[in-house]
Amino acid sequence: MRTFSTILFSAAVVGLSLANPPNARADLCFHYGTGGGTLVARDATLPKQGTCQPLALFESGSLIGAANGMICRDTVGGVTIVFHYTYDACIGPGSYFESATCRLQLNNDGNFPTVSGACRGVFAGGSGSLTAFDDITPKIEQCTGVDVPGGGGGQCFGKGFFHKVLDENQSPDAQRNR
Repeated sequence: MRTFSTILFSAAVVGLSLANPPNARADLCFHYGTGGGTLVARDATLPKQGTCQPLALFESGSLIGAANGMICRDTVGGVTIVFHYTYDACIGPGSYFESATCRLQLNNDGNFPTVSGACRGVFAGGSGSLTAFDDITPKIEQCTGVDVPGGGGGQCFGKGFFHKVLDENQSPDAQRNR
């Protein structure tokens, strides 16, 4: 009986390993421990050592925005992730933009979740001026079951922000000061 239990346990471990290999496609979730929403990349993978891949991300919670970015894995050691994103919010008040580059450390097995990291970036609110920030609380982990927000296109419209129409006859300085 003991041999049968050992074989069954071994078969289960092998089956789970084959069903969930470390580089299997899943959703990757990025968030800061200091707050804000979670950026979700559908069907993303942990890149192989020395490679990068582009990411399309949606936001769950907060300002229901979207981002694009990229994720790279270092060549030597394979435990450092370089993650860059550019984000625009959908709902306001006003508008919100953010872009950052982050370096994060994978766990000792070289897999998610990340165990430490730091990001340096900029953000702009309704005023339009960029403000630099540093954050030492970023985390990337595998996630499942996060829904793409619905609600129609009207959510991004009529929240107090409209693009300025540039007058080609004005000087660049006059256009910036409008």
